[in-house]
Amino acid sequence: WCNNTCCNPSTCKLASGAACASGQCCNLTTCSLKSQGVVCRPRKRACDLEEYCNGTSEWCPEFDDFMIDGSECLNGQAYCFNGRCSDRNTRCSMMFNASDFRAAPAFYSEATTQASQLGYCDYSMTGISPLAYNYTGCSHENQRCGLLYCTSNIASGDPIPVWQGANLADAKVFEGSVNSTNVIAAFMQLDLRSSGYRDPGLVPNGAECGTGRMCVDSQCVAINTTRCPNCNGNGWCTQSGQCFCSPGFAPPKLPAGWNGRLHDQPSA
Repeated sequence: WCNNTCCNPSTCKLASGAACASGQCCNLTTCSLKSQGVVCRPRKRACDLEEYCNGTSEWCPEFDDFMIDGSECLNGQAYCFNGRCSDRNTRCSMMFNASDFRAAPAFYSEATTQASQLGYCDYSMTGISPLAYNYTGCSHENQRCGLLYCTSNIASGDPIPVWQGANLADAKVFEGSVNSTNVIAAFMQLDLRSSGYRDPGLVPNGAECGTGRMCVDSQCVAINTTRCPNCNGNGWCTQSGQCFCSPGFAPPKLPAGWNGRLHDQPSA
């Protein structure tokens, strides 16, 4: 429907001299297409990529692309996974009621191998009334990808979970000796699988677990970016397998030009 001066409401056609009347890449003041390279969908998070107008269409590219899985983020503390960058410290601060909650790495050496509610890589429900679970401990190579332990100044009281849908019973405190050191940490079990979501109390997908390795579904896997084309050192690989050019370089071979990727170029 016509709600601006770029179109004629009586005929439902473009006004005289107008090139467009809608779309993220239409300048509704001048009724002209925005120039090639103008950002039409801003970057939303660390592993996201902005989209650009191509100069010939009023619409932003339909596909919302992002960095390829395994791209380094947060100064090497994590790797991109499904367009998001999640590390242990950030997840801890999101789960509990104090911003200084952070990961407690001392626990990963042995606690997650216990195969109990105090340490695990996975679990399955074995009973509803009363609620009961069977826990699977982490293998040695996966012990940094299981239950996420968080630490803060929590000696004076139990941590309060602030993750949406969590309640006080979901948060627990672990006290004991790890590697001959007395420690205290908080953790949370929030089973969301019936809703199709992963338990936020587990180490997030994309968290680093060694050089060139990241956690994926409680397993420490090698990062594989073989689908990534050669960006000549002047761009980033996207999940769609294209090069996203650095400012000043253009696709497909990244010579000097505006930045973007191949599907941001003007159509033939």
